[in-house]
Amino acid sequence: MREIEILVKIHDTADVAEEKIRAVAEFVREGITKDIYYYDPLRKEQFFLKQGQFLQSFRVRAQGGKTYLTHKRDIFDSDDTWSYSEELEIEVMDGEKMQQILEVLGFKKLIDLQINKKTFRADNLLIDIEQVLGTGLFLEVEATNVSDDERVEDVKQRIHKFIDGLSIQISQELQIGKAEHALIKKHDSAWFDVM
Repeated sequence: MREIEILVKIHDTADVAEEKIRAVAEFVREGITKDIYYYDPLRKEQFFLKQGQFLQSFRVRAQGGKTYLTHKRDIFDSDDTWSYSEELEIEVMDGEKMQQILEVLGFKKLIDLQINKKTFRADNLLIDIEQVLGTGLFLEVEATNVSDDERVEDVKQRIHKFIDGLSIQISQELQIGKAEHALIKKHDSAWFDVM
């Protein structure tokens, strides 16, 4: 499934951002998400670009009393800028056993994230205010119900228009995910070399 989204850092407070989002979107849920990212140390070049961007990621996510195993493959445009992700996700019955299986298979833990998340919906968009422990406050807006014939550029333009209309103080689009951002914050931009 194509996952087309935009991630930015929020420079306003969480309360200001939430107030502006609630004015145009319906509240869906609030909760804590715990993500553990893994990689294969024998195939590092298949997981990361030399500058540390993910090519693909493997994640175990605990959210809302359920656990999910997710593989994401990042798609880049012609100038090596992240465009979107192809995502495969399944629910697993036992998150701890899933982690043990990955470790037995040789996968190594890359980073753990704890995310306090509030989710909203407006039209065909999911809007998340995400406080990532030790990393910062983010706004993630993902398009839902994207048809196979829609161009990524058109969908992202629609998302940008929605974000601009919120009038929240934000960064430029990050072009990396929260896990990559957390790794850079933890190890500086050379995190890829310390693995």
